[in-house]
Amino acid sequence: MKEDIDSGEELKLICAFIESVKEDPRINTAHISLYASLISHWNSSGHKIPLRILAVI
Repeated sequence: MKEDIDSGEELKLICAFIESVKEDPRINTAHISLYASLISHWNSSGHKIPLRILAVI
């Protein structure tokens, strides 16, 4: 059975990431969006490790 983390926990992960990189000039909105998408995908996949991602070209 798939166990979801609640949206509050997902938000905590995203906020922790933003806090850790907010002074890093190399990080931009694309990085933050990618991280948020990966957390969401990881959650919807049942927290499987490794997280599998396919690129369709």
